[in-house]
Amino acid sequence: MLPRLNLADQLSAFLGVPTEDIFQLAVTKSKLYKLYEKPKKNGGTRKILHPCRELKALQYALCEIVLNWFSVHPIAYAYVFGKKSPLKASAELHAPFRYTIRIDFKDFFPSIKPVDLIGVVKEKFDLSPSDRLLLTQIMFYSGNLKIAGQPFLPIGAPTSPPVSNIVMRVLDNAFEAISKDLDQESSITRYADDLYFSTNEKGLCRSFYHEVDNLLRNTASPVLRINENKTLYLSRGTRRVVNGLFVTPKGEVSIGRERKIQIKTLIYKHSKQRLPDEDLKKAQGLLAFIQDCEPDFYNRLAQKYGEAFYSIKDAR
Repeated sequence: MLPRLNLADQLSAFLGVPTEDIFQLAVTKSKLYKLYEKPKKNGGTRKILHPCRELKALQYALCEIVLNWFSVHPIAYAYVFGKKSPLKASAELHAPFRYTIRIDFKDFFPSIKPVDLIGVVKEKFDLSPSDRLLLTQIMFYSGNLKIAGQPFLPIGAPTSPPVSNIVMRVLDNAFEAISKDLDQESSITRYADDLYFSTNEKGLCRSFYHEVDNLLRNTASPVLRINENKTLYLSRGTRRVVNGLFVTPKGEVSIGRERKIQIKTLIYKHSKQRLPDEDLKKAQGLLAFIQDCEPDFYNRLAQKYGEAFYSIKDAR
């Protein structure tokens, strides 16, 4: 017999809020998100939905009470606690191979619905109707932007990344099985909505694509589709990018020439006191990214620019 979740009681104890208030908060705050529209590189905008403070508290509580009970498949690299330098680690797994395919899932987070998460959670817990209601109200957006009239997983909520990995575990297992059936020596990783497969055998990337496409068309939960416009076939003879990192023909991983020029320009402007305040955070984020993905270049920047480098890094 599965243990009962009794989510309202657990949230009440975790947050120090009366049980009856938990339901009121979940219902009244579930639509209170602030919408930001972030331009996409290839046109259009990505809708970022930031939950209000009270709803975010409920979401963080659910991470501890529910989501942390579930494991993530080893091929998943994004949003996984304990994986050091996940972007670099994932890219390095593909670097030794001659051929790579990147498959992008269309509208990844919004494609994940309450039924997908509840289907996974009920395998471990006995869920009451109120448990299902709270899981839906707290972790899924149900405001005016509903897709086909359904709540969906919002980009911007702290629960959305772990929910996506939990829901994707069965599919991740199937992706890995396809990969190894095609080539036992192949490499496969998923970073959020990007699935990468690498092999040394010509033609297998196209076979992998068709196998994944067929799998998704016959999978009822979650309902995902491939974004064909973002599917890329890569090889050592092309400009190979994995998770935003460049893989050189020698099998090395780099942040790329453009980013190196960009950070050097920002540090130089800062040294001349010509760096706008809005660019300071950009420079700090870029330095953190470089430290994580190409630490040797990060150390060379520190040695070359000295005071200007550290004044950016340590600015509040």
